Amino acid sequence: TASGAARTAKACKTKHLVLTHFGARIKDTDEIIAEAQGQLDGADISLTAASDGDRILLSNHGHITHLVWGEQGWSI
Repeated sequence: TASGAARTAKACKTKHLVLTHFGARIKDTDEIIAEAQGQLDGADISLTAASDGDRILLSNHGHITHLVWGEQGWSI
């Protein structure tokens, strides 16, 4: 679950959590983002929900870019 992933991310002291593989019942990722955010309790962890085909780029300096494919090509 998103809550479980957030608890694990917090315990591991990660800097970024990308939620993936959510069920078909999820129509809007705001729901799972809110669920995960509720477990982070102000921890300094950025949070993203990636859909099938999205790309998550991680720079050598730890900067995260979430790319989504659309009619105009890749966008942030």
